[in-house]
Amino acid sequence: MRIQGLAVCSFVAILLLSTAALAQKEAKPKAGTNVPKYVCLICKIGADKQVKCPICSLQMAKAGVYVCTGCGAMADKPGECTACKKPMVKLSSLAKKCKVCGYYSDKNKKECPVCEHRKKTKGT
Repeated sequence: MRIQGLAVCSFVAILLLSTAALAQKEAKPKAGTNVPKYVCLICKIGADKQVKCPICSLQMAKAGVYVCTGCGAMADKPGECTACKKPMVKLSSLAKKCKVCGYYSDKNKKECPVCEHRKKTKGT
């Protein structure tokens, strides 16, 4: 009787652990982990706090979730830009946070426009 109880407890424990592991595996990653909260509309760099732009000294504006690929206008929903009719893309797909200064900039640029830290790129 004792062995059966131990076997049942072990089975239940394994079942709970496997269910927890499966639920954790299927959990979605946190959205917006690489999205700046504020953006300089002139220099196109971002920050997590509302500060003055370190390049042009203008106050940073609250960032939208989507940005126009043509004129840089921001919006809270995808679609076409109302100003230039180009597509809006997620800001996180364009931004990369600098490991040195903490500001966000275009992920395709080889160096940070704020601290001029060179980003590692493939092939270099």
